[in-house]
Amino acid sequence: MKILAIGDIHGRDFWKSPVKRYLKKVDKVVFLGDYFDPYEDEGVDYTFKGTMDNFNEIVQLKRDNPDKVILLLGNHNFSLN
Repeated sequence: MKILAIGDIHGRDFWKSPVKRYLKKVDKVVFLGDYFDPYEDEGVDYTFKGTMDNFNEIVQLKRDNPDKVILLLGNHNFSLN
């Protein structure tokens, strides 16, 4: 079984290129979570809308490929407050 694992999104859209390249070549695409909570020290100006749009694209990918795409939660997706 071939698996494309993608972790630590943190609001970034780097996942799009490997998904476009490998979606039809792998059996599963597994997102390992941390969809939000961008790092400010990367020199990228993240906006709430941009981060949400990115996450919504990931969710749409799951909707379009329900048996192939797996969305897991990461430690940055939980809050103790």
